[in-house]
Amino acid sequence: MLLLVLAVGCTRSREHAHEHEAEPPPAHGYRGATEIAYPVRAPVDLEEVRRVLRDEGLDVDRVKTGRAGDLVIHVPLQQADPVALERAAAAVTALAPTTVARWSGNRLHIRADHALTEAEVRPAVASAGFEIIGVEASAEPALAEYDMTVQVAGPEVRYERVLEARFPQLVPPPRVWSVGPSRPR
Repeated sequence: MLLLVLAVGCTRSREHAHEHEAEPPPAHGYRGATEIAYPVRAPVDLEEVRRVLRDEGLDVDRVKTGRAGDLVIHVPLQQADPVALERAAAAVTALAPTTVARWSGNRLHIRADHALTEAEVRPAVASAGFEIIGVEASAEPALAEYDMTVQVAGPEVRYERVLEARFPQLVPPPRVWSVGPSRPR
């Protein structure tokens, strides 16, 4: 099985210098990224990926094939509005005075001393304009610790939806993670 990787705002690393590129890396250097990885059933045409994304009005810096045959796409850094992130966390903490809510990437980690339900948390997060795409909860009632992680659709979801609709060789759901900024090479 092949792997498709969408790297949002990233540029080429030295370990991938042997990889085929359809165009040169951007001059602005590495800025940090959100990476989205899809397993793929068959190779994907690099120019077709670039054309489809650009036709949808999505920016693309670079498209390349990785060493394992995976597809790597670099696009300008995508970030959610910090004010909206804070507004969502505040709405969740308003549910109970002992609730703590902190963002990590596109996940809101919530800890409370009593169980919060998805039905309570969903409107609080949605009030800041976020689409919730996943919720996981765990509880340690003996310790009065109740944790919930709410995953929201980040700006990169538009790329995922376009790619999944156009390329049937992709195997959703993608794995998504953030890559921090570094010094330019």
